[in-house]
Amino acid sequence: MPGGNLNDAMRSELITRVTRVLAEVLGDHYRFYQDPIAWVQIVEAPDGNLGAFGRVMRTTDILALAVHGELPEHNVDEGPSAVTAIDPICGMTVSLTDEAIVIDQDGTKVAFCSTTCRDTFLAERV
Repeated sequence: MPGGNLNDAMRSELITRVTRVLAEVLGDHYRFYQDPIAWVQIVEAPDGNLGAFGRVMRTTDILALAVHGELPEHNVDEGPSAVTAIDPICGMTVSLTDEAIVIDQDGTKVAFCSTTCRDTFLAERV
């Protein structure tokens, strides 16, 4: 998993989420928490520094491929667009949907991939 700029809380949340998805996909909700049958390795490569299929792969693309078995239709080489933003904590490209985690920082909208990134951002501003 890519993970540039993560702190310990974000790493913990990422490992928890990946383990939960594996357990759900394989239909064995307890085995993953009792036996070390899967290891989650976080490679600290900044988002956008990985590639496959001859193009840049962002974290959202890798997760879509891992979870859904398909890549998003957009061209990730184009960078952020009007409907996306870059999470300032982890560097992840975030879709600006109704469900997006967004705060107003001095008149500028700042978007986050998770509440952990938002909370880290806010804690660093105190």
